[in-house]
Amino acid sequence: MRAFFLLLLLVAGSADAAVSMAVLWKARGLEALERLEAAPATKPNSPERYRNLLDAAFMLHANGETPVHSADSNGDAFHILMNGGGDTGIFDLVYLFKFDGTPIGTRIDSLPQGWHILFMKEKEAALAALMEHRRAKRGIVLNTPPSPLVVSTGHCMLVFDLNDPFNPFVMELAMDSPAKERGSQQAEKPQKTSPPSKKPASTKTTEP
Repeated sequence: MRAFFLLLLLVAGSADAAVSMAVLWKARGLEALERLEAAPATKPNSPERYRNLLDAAFMLHANGETPVHSADSNGDAFHILMNGGGDTGIFDLVYLFKFDGTPIGTRIDSLPQGWHILFMKEKEAALAALMEHRRAKRGIVLNTPPSPLVVSTGHCMLVFDLNDPFNPFVMELAMDSPAKERGSQQAEKPQKTSPPSKKPASTKTTEP
């Protein structure tokens, strides 16, 4: 965490927005590396394991061993790569930016077998409120509101903010039971919602 905020200070004094964006990704990678070094062993398919996988994805931007940043005539592309396990394939979420740091959009280049994108219109407000809360805890102020992208691994949900690449988190498949943050005593909770009428999502449905 210390490395992340030190590099944020460097970004604040930089006149080159494109370099600043790359530095931010590296800073987030160094923050993830610090957490991974202190992380305990995890159980297979546990929320904590997927949280470690998220940190490992950001760590790739700090160590430079895997090509996760590319550029073309349109701007920069930053990849979040996660191994789905075994021979299921790779999760590849790409955040796209203009050279001046303006967000262009996102795309999913690959999705592991058994993983699914969940469209949960009724839950978007609760997730957005949770994302705003997480932004406030990090001291981050953005002009763009949260835009949730929910990915089911079949064991838990990975929640990404399409407008803030550094704010993903893990939730249990039961919508009202977010996974406990590392080092916290209580899990974060979205606004209370009525329980769904169906069981949590299987790998064949798009509703939790």
